[in-house]
Amino acid sequence: MESCRASCYKKQIDAMAQSGITTFGAVSSYGKDMRACHAAPQRVVYFNEAIGSQPAAVDALYHDFSARLHESMKLANEKFVPAVAIHSAYSVHPILIKKILKEHGDLLLTAHFMESPAEKEWLEKGEGDFKPFFENLLKQNRPLATPGEFLSQFKGKRVLLTHAVQADDALLDKIADAGHTITHCPRSNRLLGCGRLSIQRLQKRGIGCLLGTDGLSSNTSLSLWDEMRAALMMHHDEDLRKLAISLLRACTSIAACALNLPIGRIAEGMSADIAVVTLPSKLKSADQVVLEAILHTDNVDRLYIKGKQHAIK
Repeated sequence: MESCRASCYKKQIDAMAQSGITTFGAVSSYGKDMRACHAAPQRVVYFNEAIGSQPAAVDALYHDFSARLHESMKLANEKFVPAVAIHSAYSVHPILIKKILKEHGDLLLTAHFMESPAEKEWLEKGEGDFKPFFENLLKQNRPLATPGEFLSQFKGKRVLLTHAVQADDALLDKIADAGHTITHCPRSNRLLGCGRLSIQRLQKRGIGCLLGTDGLSSNTSLSLWDEMRAALMMHHDEDLRKLAISLLRACTSIAACALNLPIGRIAEGMSADIAVVTLPSKLKSADQVVLEAILHTDNVDRLYIKGKQHAIK
């Protein structure tokens, strides 16, 4: 089983390298992928995830989380960066969040937030599709926190919030004021029926927007080219060429800034991470380059990580 799991991890890590990904974030609930991520040729931000809503289990949950985080910290180096993930407002008890942030709040933080209509209805009203699950299996008849209360837990800290599809204007204002960033996952949101993130509402407030896949449990690949193509089609009311440039920045410079990594831009002091692609034909104008690259690229021709060419299989 372990060898099979390791083989699966390596297969996906290799696939990401083939598609040109030089850095990725891994959110891990159990740490089974830790060694594979540490051995990856790419730079990895390894988010140790905390999950658990039962107050009686907080100490045990924190002990398990701390043990995993400690193991990842022992492996830390310039290309393996331990970090913290709080699963969501509905699945992590506020006491557990408080304990984690008190001890480890200086690390990079991420959390799922306001992903679906069902999550929104449960957190705001204690009703909807989530209610039978929490009442019957976990004996909870009300949510752990409102969306606003969840965000308040992170006062003074910056968080990468994944999804935020169902966040209203008031929540987006809080996100903007706190300096949080949103990770947009177009394919996962579409496949799970979560709705469409309004990137105009983010731009209006100056909220940074990254692009992510949310993992293979709700997606068909870990390719950011696939994700960018999906975003091009999903946001049909945007100018195609301008959107293409915004999406490429979401995968490079904006992501690098949110992760506090010296990558994502061609500039002095930045790591030389470069993916080389070939376009299918000669272009009539330079402003077509990014759009055509997104439309026609699956795998890259060459990949350089910190200026060193990576052998693509």
